[in-house]
Amino acid sequence: MFELPSFFNSRLEPWIGKVVSQKAQKAQLNGMGWGHRFKVRIMGTYSENDNVEDKDCHTAMVMLGVTDGSGAANRMKSVKITQNDIVFGFFLSPDQNFPVITGVMGRTPAKKDCGGKFGVGSGFTDELKPGGSGQNEFNDQDNIPTQGLGNDGSTGTGKGKEVNTEKLEKAGIDPKNQEVNTNVDPKGLQNFDFSGLDQEAIKEIVNESQIASGKLKDTISSLKDTIIEEAPFEELKNVAERLTPQLKNAAESLEISEETRDELRNLLTFD
Repeated sequence: MFELPSFFNSRLEPWIGKVVSQKAQKAQLNGMGWGHRFKVRIMGTYSENDNVEDKDCHTAMVMLGVTDGSGAANRMKSVKITQNDIVFGFFLSPDQNFPVITGVMGRTPAKKDCGGKFGVGSGFTDELKPGGSGQNEFNDQDNIPTQGLGNDGSTGTGKGKEVNTEKLEKAGIDPKNQEVNTNVDPKGLQNFDFSGLDQEAIKEIVNESQIASGKLKDTISSLKDTIIEEAPFEELKNVAERLTPQLKNAAESLEISEETRDELRNLLTFD
């Protein structure tokens, strides 16, 4: 029987394997590689008795689903595969080359670790740590119970956190008002009318403002130098000495307590 040549040259060869540890593929998982790829110890290709290290196992690419998005037009979903997951896929090239992951086997809570290279291991890593749902590592029909994010003793009592009325009032918001989006123009907001201006016109305004700001900075710097050069600092130094006796006499004439008068004397003494 005559057969047309196939792109794959032969039938697709399926496989099942275990994603190796994160340490063996750290460069790829930390963003130094490309695509969604994982090192996989494929069952049958590798065995418990071989001397192949995790870093030397097949590198398999993930085939995304049609609802996951390719990344074009910013349409994408993250791949939720981690170390020690059991994955399924096909070799796209002859002689067990170009492995592609097409699915992942869900974990069950009733698992038993038999040890070895294909044994059950945790998916958590130094970077991927347990969160608010706890250290749950299974995905079956019972699903994962959603745990609370903490209980301060008031959960379920109908008592919520106290509203900071002082801050709301300072912001110009009525704390008793239950409506939403009522403070559309908060205190201090400045509205600018950009109607009739395109992007180029706005850029030109910004550039002109920067130039003007630079000129003003140079002017102030020049004025500062002029003041330093021309100010009569010797005369200014003697002002405090000339005024101190007069200020002290004025303080003595005030009808105040002796303690307050002493404080004024100290303040008006220039050393």
